[in-house]
Amino acid sequence: MFKFIFLILSNILAYSILNNRIVDDFGRERIFHGVNVIYKKQPWHPIIDRFDYIKSFNDDDIKIIKDLGLNIVRLGVMWPGVEPNKGYYNLTYLNIMKSIVDRLNNSNIYVLIDFHQDVLSEYFCGEGIPDWILNNSNFPFPLNNAYNKTGKPSEDYCLSLNWIDYQFTYYAGKVYQQLYTDPMLINYFLGYWNIVIQTFKYSQNVIGYEIMNEPWAGNIYEDPLLLFPEYSDKKYLQSFYNKIYNNISSILNNKLLFFESITWDIYGVGFEYSPCNNTNSCVLSYHCYFPPAISVKQLFTVRMKDIIRLNIGGFLTEMGETNILDVLNYSDYYFQSWTVWQYKLYSNITGDSSMFYYNNGTVMNSTQNLNRVYPIALCGHGIYFNYNKMNCKLVYLNNPKCLGNTEIFIKNYSNISINYNLTKYIINNILYIKPHKNVINISIIIFF
Repeated sequence: MFKFIFLILSNILAYSILNNRIVDDFGRERIFHGVNVIYKKQPWHPIIDRFDYIKSFNDDDIKIIKDLGLNIVRLGVMWPGVEPNKGYYNLTYLNIMKSIVDRLNNSNIYVLIDFHQDVLSEYFCGEGIPDWILNNSNFPFPLNNAYNKTGKPSEDYCLSLNWIDYQFTYYAGKVYQQLYTDPMLINYFLGYWNIVIQTFKYSQNVIGYEIMNEPWAGNIYEDPLLLFPEYSDKKYLQSFYNKIYNNISSILNNKLLFFESITWDIYGVGFEYSPCNNTNSCVLSYHCYFPPAISVKQLFTVRMKDIIRLNIGGFLTEMGETNILDVLNYSDYYFQSWTVWQYKLYSNITGDSSMFYYNNGTVMNSTQNLNRVYPIALCGHGIYFNYNKMNCKLVYLNNPKCLGNTEIFIKNYSNISINYNLTKYIINNILYIKPHKNVINISIIIFF
């Protein structure tokens, strides 16, 4: 029995933050390229037993993203699916989500578990928290007259405005603020996170958990200063994230905690410190959309300042097609991981869009933009990385104490040049390079 438990625990990869990069327990800096898989309506999970170009995520889908060299999925584990009734945890749903994670693990694809929400509730034309948390409200005041029917607004009613507009309703802001401050709601939220973390505690391909997607500032009508991210981050999110981390840190099992700022924080986040108490386990999750972003260069400049100031890691967890090549190139330059929004249309609410399929089921040509050469794991510290149509150049400081190999996803190459005679081999489009005891700078050029 004890030997079996030890073997399970020894297979769990540990992740931490070093030099503002995600590192594994082999001492390697890790970079992830991937997709979002977020299903926002009942049954709260994609189809898993057959392929469908709108709603599935099965073995065929996994092969599609694997063949593109993608190695991570940001997976929405939806609270209404986990806890449809107060205190009742739906183990069937959790087992389905666990099966998706296990299938991804079989293909060496990693997972970031995400509490996904937009406008917080179906009662507010969004998704996020279970129905049993809310009482009736006068939604969508002051944008429109109160919805005067019992139950949830219809899809047609919700489509009468842009989904983002509903964030500005009085009751949506009020419930956000209650989630951040009300001890009872926080306890409900912690209940959700505890059962989710316990479900994936021994999943070796899960790198971490994202506390909350795109948090809103709170009740902006009672406190208009909340519209300023520097103020709202400090006012509510700082203490909210601290409470979440302090209550789940003991069960994180060497996985990372991801957290977000207010979505329009284009001049920098307002957090004074990360919620992880300097334990090298926090990652700033950030998004790239236009608007609110002004330019790709400005976004990355600001985010890197945030990441360095807070002494944490960074991860671009959502981006659309606008300026995507520039976004990918800047991500390379700063050694930032990313997941695009999103793999398929899925629920088709609150900004859903597919990065892979048109409405008629044909594959988007832009998908090939994601099929890039990149370092998956570096036995050392990345210094320079540039990918273009002619070649890909990578420079990193060698770590002679590294316990694994440098791994680089490659495709359609004509030649590989390395500045030292290092032991290398290629398997399934992965270039493996063994660390060297004496080399300092390693420079690799892959020609196409």
